[in-house]
Amino acid sequence: MKNQSHLFSLPENLHYLNGAYMSPNLKSVERAGIVGLLRKTDPTSIQESDFFEPALEMKSLFGKLINSPASQNALIPSASYGLINALRNVPFRSGQQVDFIT
Repeated sequence: MKNQSHLFSLPENLHYLNGAYMSPNLKSVERAGIVGLLRKTDPTSIQESDFFEPALEMKSLFGKLINSPASQNALIPSASYGLINALRNVPFRSGQQVDFIT
């Protein structure tokens, strides 16, 4: 694998391996976060469509990646949140249970 350290803002002599705990942001993600933060400096510039259009675009692009229509993709904050919401929409009968392995 080609060295990709130039894409991150980590110290040059650091080898960060704990991505399961918290991965470092790419420089491009850092820039996008700063742009988003600066947009909130003037909330009057934020339109209703700004809340929905980026999410719809992301669902559409992801759908192309996995060959799925955007309408069948959901954006969720975490896997555990998605799992519990999926389970809440499954009809259970008395006596059935769901076991979580942690």
